Amino acid sequence: MASCAAVLIAQLPLSAWISTANTWLAGQGIWTIPLFTATYVTAAIFGIPNIILILAAGTLFGLKEGVINASVADTLSIAVCFGIGQSVGRRWITGLIGESSRFHKLDRAFAQKGWKIVLLTRLSPVLPSNILNYGFSITRINFWEYLFFSWLGMLPVIFTYVYVGKAGATLLTLDQQPENLMFQAVGLLATLGVMMYATKLAASALQHGETT
Repeated sequence: MASCAAVLIAQLPLSAWISTANTWLAGQGIWTIPLFTATYVTAAIFGIPNIILILAAGTLFGLKEGVINASVADTLSIAVCFGIGQSVGRRWITGLIGESSRFHKLDRAFAQKGWKIVLLTRLSPVLPSNILNYGFSITRINFWEYLFFSWLGMLPVIFTYVYVGKAGATLLTLDQQPENLMFQAVGLLATLGVMMYATKLAASALQHGETT
């Protein structure tokens, strides 16, 4: 799954998209962070993939501020989507399926141990986060529990993409010394390796949970 995602991402004109996003946001002055957050939340509401904005956070804000700003925006978007799902989606789903024992059994499982599923699925991006946002929002999982473990599970993902965005911008700088470029490349590969390993562990834990 990770290799498929990497191939798909490689086919997208990410460089042009990120450059466009950076140019627009960088010209907003003190409104850069609020506009970044608002754009991120709006994209999440309409199901638009957030990878472009997370990568842009790395090139626009740097590693530390990029992770903080992207994490805050992502957590806020998760909360907003949860509210929409609870007020609209859950009512529609429960009305549609009625007394389905399978759904209510799943619903009870989320109410009791949903945090484990949330954490592991956020760590293992089998499904895009914007799909998970609405999927989890129709369950009875506790809001604050859901929000905390979504934030925790998304941190490694956000860190990885922000680092990729920052490292990519650094590697494209023509005046970099060879040793600095080598350091950035090694750091990038190490970060991606850790992310893939975490994804594999999370996917294995989810599979084990389904068979027990």
